[in-house]
Amino acid sequence: MPKDWEATDWRMLSKAVDGALRRSAIAKSIATKQGHVIEYDEIDGKRAREAIVQADIEIGRGFGLNQLELDYVVNYDIKYRMGQETEEDDD
Repeated sequence: MPKDWEATDWRMLSKAVDGALRRSAIAKSIATKQGHVIEYDEIDGKRAREAIVQADIEIGRGFGLNQLELDYVVNYDIKYRMGQETEEDDD
């Protein structure tokens, strides 16, 4: 583990991400063919992006990532988190 790992309040950061994801959740339900009702929360990661990026940055700092590596971590799955196509997908 990095020497300064304990310098970050991971519990607070975790609660921020969890809270952002919970606030983005929309209650949904579906009925099965057998007549059962399944209730669940649909999470929208786009609405929690700021908290997720902050967590990515702190993890990157903790592991000593340089700016290029950190940019990769923050943006590697933007297509899935934000529902956006990347420039490479347009080719």
